[in-house]
Amino acid sequence: MTVRGSSVLITHTLISNIMGSTMVCAQVAEELQRMGASVVVLASSFTGSARAIFENKGIRVEVGEDLEASIFDFDYVWVHSQLLPLSFVEQLGTVSREHVPDGKRLPAFIFNHMSALDASPDEHPYIPLLEETIASAEVFVSQEARDALNKDYDTEANQGIPQRIVPNPAPSIYAQSSKVGTHPRVPQRIAIISNHVPPELFDAAEMLGSADVHVDIIGEQGVVQEVTPALIAQYDGVITIGKTVQYCMMSSTPVFVYDRFGGFGYLNDENFDACAYANFSGRGGARKNGEGIAKDVIDDFQQACSYSDAMHGVWRETYGMEHVLEDLFESVEPRTSITFPYPGYEHTLRMQMRFAWRYYRSWDFELWMRAQKQHLEDELHRVKEVVAERDKAIDSLQAEMQALRGDLGNVREELAKSAEQLQQVYDSHSYRIGNALMAPLSIIKKRRR
Repeated sequence: MTVRGSSVLITHTLISNIMGSTMVCAQVAEELQRMGASVVVLASSFTGSARAIFENKGIRVEVGEDLEASIFDFDYVWVHSQLLPLSFVEQLGTVSREHVPDGKRLPAFIFNHMSALDASPDEHPYIPLLEETIASAEVFVSQEARDALNKDYDTEANQGIPQRIVPNPAPSIYAQSSKVGTHPRVPQRIAIISNHVPPELFDAAEMLGSADVHVDIIGEQGVVQEVTPALIAQYDGVITIGKTVQYCMMSSTPVFVYDRFGGFGYLNDENFDACAYANFSGRGGARKNGEGIAKDVIDDFQQACSYSDAMHGVWRETYGMEHVLEDLFESVEPRTSITFPYPGYEHTLRMQMRFAWRYYRSWDFELWMRAQKQHLEDELHRVKEVVAERDKAIDSLQAEMQALRGDLGNVREELAKSAEQLQQVYDSHSYRIGNALMAPLSIIKKRRR
């Protein structure tokens, strides 16, 4: 099958906050549309800051746990977190009992897994025997994820299902602002792109600033914004992990792999395979202090520029989304039949799927509540700052008024002294004689007028 002219359903947990999996969902949908496919996304929610990203990309999003469409309306179903529309479970049950109707063809089910961590249980095959029963392909963000998740499958039932590494590819647009051959001699602007900046990176940022290197923090502890090609183009180098590493690789921006798990420093021949194995997460690397990080960012910059330029062509193909998706979609084949593993599996699967959809919807509510709490806390903090500034202004005005009262008292004292002195002049014997002597002259002056 080919992508152009195909119909694709993408399922996703929730579209709410800007999370890694949400960005992957949006980018895959956008790239497939650009390649000529008709795409619809099904998610449990469509709210928050992530909604605008999908709307701006012109991606059709359906909200809920079901679709009116038939399973046979799609050529491909790209599955995040093992989510399927509830109606698909019923239709798959029918296929299991009665086989595929004449003239119809099942879609190719592609199950995407984006993490090896136990902290991301939805990225694991948590619904038993689902993929073993219907998958046309199982794809993993890294070899680390594949190694970790394979133990969760029924080994015998999963034999023969193609497994591929889809290494968190980046849209080709990130390669359009290539820095090949245009790097400065020393870094002048560095971005730390992270939602969980460790203390040593804050220390490194301060030290880099002291060395005349401007550092911006992009993320929840700095400025929250989408990491676009235009954003990356503003910086000589980037300190980050995960998907942003591929963005930098596509644009030949030297990327320093380091975050909360530690890291490897700038990508080079010696550390690249270890970085790629763990999805450029920094896992498997070393921890450093801020001084060591700042030193490496400056000292190793030229070598990192040379390596990024030399690998740019290879990385554009290996990590370019269009190339990766085209290769995957054209090689995957739908199943000709599906057989549920045991009687009653359809009911079990429907209950598990129903629970999953509603869990993700409640997760969205929890995120919304957190956002509201954070908004109220931010507003309270702002009000406290306003009140503090007001109190400070009042204290300043009161001090000024007190000073003015003191000045006024001093002026009154001076005026009283001056009046007393003037009165003493008027009362003096010399003033009265002088005044009497001057009186005839005043009369003559008036007559002349």
